[in-house]
Amino acid sequence: MSTKTSTANRASKKPAKAADRTKNSSAKVKSGKPTSAKTSPKRTAGSAKTKSSVPAKAAAKKASKSTAKPRARRTREKTEAKPSVSVVIVTRDATTQLRECLQTLACDGYAKTLSEKHSTREVFVVEAGSGEHTTPMMAAEFPAVVLIHRPDNAGTARSTNLATDAAVGRYILLLDPETRVSKGTVAKLVEYMENHLHVGAVSPEVVDENGQCCAGPETFPSLREEFAREWRPLAQRVGIEPNQVAVPKQASSVDWVARHCMLVRRNALKQVGPFDDGYSMYFAEADWCRRARRVGWGIHYHPGLSVRNQRSSSFVRESLRGWPKYQFEASRRHYFRKHHGASVAVLVDALHGLRTAATATKAALERARTRGGDLGNKWKRQIEKSRRNLSGQV
Repeated sequence: MSTKTSTANRASKKPAKAADRTKNSSAKVKSGKPTSAKTSPKRTAGSAKTKSSVPAKAAAKKASKSTAKPRARRTREKTEAKPSVSVVIVTRDATTQLRECLQTLACDGYAKTLSEKHSTREVFVVEAGSGEHTTPMMAAEFPAVVLIHRPDNAGTARSTNLATDAAVGRYILLLDPETRVSKGTVAKLVEYMENHLHVGAVSPEVVDENGQCCAGPETFPSLREEFAREWRPLAQRVGIEPNQVAVPKQASSVDWVARHCMLVRRNALKQVGPFDDGYSMYFAEADWCRRARRVGWGIHYHPGLSVRNQRSSSFVRESLRGWPKYQFEASRRHYFRKHHGASVAVLVDALHGLRTAATATKAALERARTRGGDLGNKWKRQIEKSRRNLSGQV
């Protein structure tokens, strides 16, 4: 009987406990507290871990990503703050021409048409002369321009490399001090390069004061071209004519362009390399464009844009002294030795030497003939004068 009573008591106690639990749960739900706060603390902790800790980790990851965004934004602003175009001007005691060039460049205002809002510009002037008048003029009128003084006059190519190594622009604009940039020209050149990513360098049309084209695209120098230029009458007899480069009417690919106003892409300059220091004054652009085309970069000429160029008085004085002719011959010899071999360079020098000798011989014979004719006329006048005197005495 005790067994029955114990089982009955157990059976009667279980429903009571269940009823108590339902009452407690309903009371806790009404009070707004979770139902399993006291009954199963371990399970409650586990459930809280599965539901609340995982979103906390996701929120932490999102927070970490959000904290990295300002860092990326600062990096982007830093790159945009770099100059888009670095202007390089190599001069030699041409103070007046340099002042006019910098004034027209300052009035360009190309940054307004670029996509970057923070695009700026930097200008480098490499003085290869004494700098007696250039240095005070630059300090007084153009303090923001970086002046590099090289009194040794090591050559245009080496001076250009010195400035391009210090430049940080995405594009390098090579200018002569005799060049006058029109308003909006630089911006349109940069826009053209942005739309043609395969182009390594572009040049606008260079005109003189009368509006005539004075520096257009050129073909690469060759032995045939040198023969046709040095010995034109003989070359015409054998049917060899110099190549006449037609100026294109729209932007197109050419062999090479001069550095009067030449916009070079920074990536192309890094891949191709700097200008060859072996060229003192001439053929440096032809050599660089030839190397650029060899690795796949395009060289374009844009006749829709134009700049004005005029020779400086210093260039005229140097031409009268004759040293540009020597520099031209040395640079030409270096170009042919580099790209065509030593034998072709010797042939080109021979063609030039023979033509120089023939020209000098012809001039000497002309002077002798003229001098002989003048001497004969003088003696003839003396004889006639003496005859008149004798006839008058008789």
